[in-house]
This record gives sequence, structure tokens and C-alpha cells, in this order.
Amino acid sequence: GIFEQVLRMAPANQAAHYNLGLIQLTKRRTAEAKRHFDAARLANARDVPARIGALESDLILKDREAARRVALELDRLLPAGDAARLRAAALLGSYGAYAEVVTLLEKMPANLPEAREASFDIALALFHLGEFNRAAVTLQPSLAQPSNGEALSLLGDIEDARGNADAALAAYRKATEAEPANENFWFSYGSFLLRQDRAADANAVFAQGAGHATHSARLRLGQGV
Repeated sequence: GIFEQVLRMAPANQAAHYNLGLIQLTKRRTAEAKRHFDAARLANARDVPARIGALESDLILKDREAARRVALELDRLLPAGDAARLRAAALLGSYGAYAEVVTLLEKMPANLPEAREASFDIALALFHLGEFNRAAVTLQPSLAQPSNGEALSLLGDIEDARGNADAALAAYRKATEAEPANENFWFSYGSFLLRQDRAADANAVFAQGAGHATHSARLRLGQGV
């Protein structure tokens, strides 16, 4: 291919290594992709796309320490408000690297349009890290958005984890009211009621949810509890 030809003439060519990394990643040749992304990183000390490619490769390869190092490189390179922080954090979160999500996103200025998305992602990461009080505080900008069922459902999870059953119940209910077609919110609401030994109430919630999210097999099955 053309990029291999370029590397034969210029072995350190950053663009060729980066594009070959993308090609190999698409072909699921992750170790080979990682080799090219690392070569692109060496060729350009400020190459953010190559570092995000290397980050994805490390996560796929389950090399968490290498992924942590790349995340820290990105944290040093990226301006506080750069949207690439959100892209890298989404990758990290999808592989359970929650501490690195917090590192990348906590510097984003609160006045940016992306800040509310970042606040939700940080709160979710903190929840998974077991830092429930910090998660509740961090979630507040997302909760200020009207009809944010995702934030309300996460608040339900946080309050459940903190042992605040009434607050959890209210949050789960509000999530279903905000986005009644979302089966996940109904399922979380009903599942919480089951954990509270309120099977009849859970059954009613599953039935109500199935009326809104008509495609949901989970909610229809839940009515049998």
C-alpha cells in the first residue's frame, strides 16, 4: 500500500504511521496498530490523534498501565477546554478506566458548552469508583438541565448507594417522567423497588414502562415478578 511505500522511503513519517495504525485497528490487528501509533507519537511529540489511537489500542490489549501513561500524556498536552478530552474520556470509560476519566475531565472550565457533559461523565466515573458524595456534587450541572433523564437515573443510583431510599426512589421516578420512552430508566426504577422488597410496586412500574417502551422485552418479562 501507499503508506508502506512512504515508510520505505521515510521510516519515521508520522502521517504514514498514523494512517497505518488506523488501518490495522480497523482490521483488529491491535498490536500492529499500537506499533504504528507509538511510532507516530515518537515522530511528533504533540500528536494528539496518534495518542488517542495508542490509548484505544492499549485498552483493547488490556494494558491498563500503558493506557494510564497515554492518558497522562494527553492530560499534559490538551488545553483544559479541548473537546478531545471528552473523546479520550469516552474511550477510557468504556473500558472501566474511571480514575483516568476524572483526570482528563475535571479541568474542563465550567463555562464551556461541553462542561455539562463532562460533569455527567465525571460523576459516573466517581460513582463507579465508589466516591458517592463527590459524584452527587459533581452531577449538579447535569441535573440543572431540563428533562435530563440520564442524570436523574444516575442520581437514583448514587442515592441508592448512599442508602437514601426515598431520594433514590424520587430520582428514578423523575427519570421516567423526563424520558418515558427510555426502557433503561423504567428498568432501573422497577429493579430498585424489587431490591426494596416491593414486588407489587415493581410489577406496576414494569407494566407502565412497557406501555411507553413497547419494544422492551425486559420490561414485559419484569411484569412476571
